[in-house]
Amino acid sequence: VEAGGVRRSMAVPCSEEELQQMPLFAPMNEADRRDLAASIRIVIVGEGVEIVEQGATNESLFILRSGRCAEYVNRTRGIEKGDGMTVGEVAGLNAACKRRQDLVSRITLPPKNTETVLSLTACELLEVPVEALSNIIGSDLMLGRRLLREANNTIARSAAAGSAGAVNCGVKGRGIT
Repeated sequence: VEAGGVRRSMAVPCSEEELQQMPLFAPMNEADRRDLAASIRIVIVGEGVEIVEQGATNESLFILRSGRCAEYVNRTRGIEKGDGMTVGEVAGLNAACKRRQDLVSRITLPPKNTETVLSLTACELLEVPVEALSNIIGSDLMLGRRLLREANNTIARSAAAGSAGAVNCGVKGRGIT
């Protein structure tokens, strides 16, 4: 167990079949899911662990595999998140889009997390590195659209709660909409 109650487990791989069961990844083609599964790490955190911090950047997007966590904006508790929900999607998707020249000028997202997410129970999370996310978005624009919708929802909740970092995100031209 690392500092802060976080333990990373590289020995337990994520399978293409597991991703196929998740609504976010189910529409992807099998080859893309297999490639994505190979890059995902499973992260196990204890209760009360900060998964992402408001105002920080991150190089991963997380999918809650099991457990419960809660969003906090300016220390005010927001929604609870459960199995299959995304964590850190705003900063993670922003970092992934910046790696793609075809998207960097068309996607407007805050560069930092608009909320803090704390685990309410022990949680297992799928950690998707932004490099892998960037590669997959290039071949599966529908995944990018689904993630952008998640990011928009998070930004709207954060803005309603008064997060200074929450701005409207958008898309210019064609691409992910």
